[in-house]
Amino acid sequence: MVFPVVSNTSMLVLLSTGMLESIWKIFCERIWAMGTTDTATATAETEQPEKQQEQAYETLRDGIVEFTYLPGQRLSAKEIRKQMGLGRTPVREAIVRLQQDGLVTTKPKSGSYVSLINLKNAECAHFLRITVERAVAIDAAAQITDSELEEMAGSIQAQEQSLIAHDQRNFLEADNAMHQAVFAAAGRLTEWDWLTRTSVDLNRFRWLHVKARSVGWTSILKEHQDYYQALRAHQPLNAAYIIEHHLHVMLDEKEEVLKVFPQYFALEESQA
Repeated sequence: MVFPVVSNTSMLVLLSTGMLESIWKIFCERIWAMGTTDTATATAETEQPEKQQEQAYETLRDGIVEFTYLPGQRLSAKEIRKQMGLGRTPVREAIVRLQQDGLVTTKPKSGSYVSLINLKNAECAHFLRITVERAVAIDAAAQITDSELEEMAGSIQAQEQSLIAHDQRNFLEADNAMHQAVFAAAGRLTEWDWLTRTSVDLNRFRWLHVKARSVGWTSILKEHQDYYQALRAHQPLNAAYIIEHHLHVMLDEKEEVLKVFPQYFALEESQA
């Protein structure tokens, strides 16, 4: 066998060319990786403050509605940042949003406070809720499906379990889920979202109403069970009557709530 003769110079050229190609390939790969990392980092840096601000907002909002933060209580931004492990900006922006929602009041040279419950706003939201939900009940009764009834039944079962455990938070969460399921059955989830956003004071009043009734949760559950049966039987007028009565009871008993929790409500003259 005859082997080709390769000079030392040619060998060096071949080696140099191969090495250059390898180096160039590694260089290109690293540049591409750096670009991808920089883009991902930039995107993360853009999204992270928004996520943190939303986290702070949702946590504070839920805490106010569920009375973790009491009406009239001063909100310490420093303590909130410490509890949530967040920076100054997301907490500050969350408080500004809550002020726009009417849940927080800022006093010059004093700080930010959880707003007292405005009963007029609660009554306005209550009127709208009854008007809308009565129509929703009629639509839902005419077209609710077995799977939607099953979802509603699951929410009622969760209420029963919360009643046994005397867990108010889970009871109200399951309560909301049941009502939302009916709105979904009627094709009215947009209306549900709108009512939820505009019923801040009503939701806080509702929390106190359930708390004040304490052992009266059984009657709330019974009304939900009757509502379910009317929808299951596709009885629009009966369903509308039950839900209207159910929602009326909440503010019909407002004197009881005001008597138990007078310190949480704004005075009439301050609401004008």
